[in-house]
Amino acid sequence: MSAALGEAPDDGPPLGRELGVVTALPTAGGEVRFDSNPDPHHHLLCTRCGRLEDVPLESLPVAPRADVEESFQIEGFRVVAEGLCGSCR
Repeated sequence: MSAALGEAPDDGPPLGRELGVVTALPTAGGEVRFDSNPDPHHHLLCTRCGRLEDVPLESLPVAPRADVEESFQIEGFRVVAEGLCGSCR
């Protein structure tokens, strides 16, 4: 697990969310993790051990299609790639 990421109850650290220093990151299993890294990035989530890693944007290039942007004003999005980490493979 990255030092910038941690686990917390579903309601999370309210003060951190209010100040904009943490972002709630829901996972496929329904768990909510919290990310304190303010820089734009994506995530890798190990589905076996729960390890969550920050990934630079350029490592997972993703962009909305033009037709989506025409019909919906996108203000941001997150990518969480799920699979097995090196230790669990």
